[in-house]
Amino acid sequence: MATIQRRTTRRGQVRYRAQVRLKNRPSVSATFRKRSDALNWARETESVQVNHHYGLPRALPRYCLADAIKRYCGDVLPAKSRDARQRQYYQL
Repeated sequence: MATIQRRTTRRGQVRYRAQVRLKNRPSVSATFRKRSDALNWARETESVQVNHHYGLPRALPRYCLADAIKRYCGDVLPAKSRDARQRQYYQL
């Protein structure tokens, strides 16, 4: 079943949140500026879920601190002076 909620932002703008919740299916929601867009999206999403063609959106790849450190050592450190590189080794 799809529900549409009228929401007001901190700036006073009106947004509409469409939420589709079906039994044994993941609940999905999206926010729109126009109510008609929210209704259309809710109808389409609900019909896709009923027909078993809906899959969850894929998660974005996660990055960790080690990736950032490797990138820093490969991209930034070679451009720095030798003194800066030596200080970096002492701080680790």
